[in-house]
Amino acid sequence: MLFASAFPLMMAALALLGVKDLQEANALENLLATVVSTIALVVLAFGGFVRWPQALVALVGTFAGLFGRPAFP
Repeated sequence: MLFASAFPLMMAALALLGVKDLQEANALENLLATVVSTIALVVLAFGGFVRWPQALVALVGTFAGLFGRPAFP
């Protein structure tokens, strides 16, 4: 998820750029958030910033906690 404070700022910027339709602004915001997150992923993954063995352990632990927990009503 992109940092939470970026979403209201993007909506405000789109409004200042003249986007009047709220659904169109939300779709553009989602597109921009996807592009920014993808660029960050590529830079971090291929830039040598990720310690892959530790990341894989964290991934396994995340899925174990997600699927191994009891369901809460």
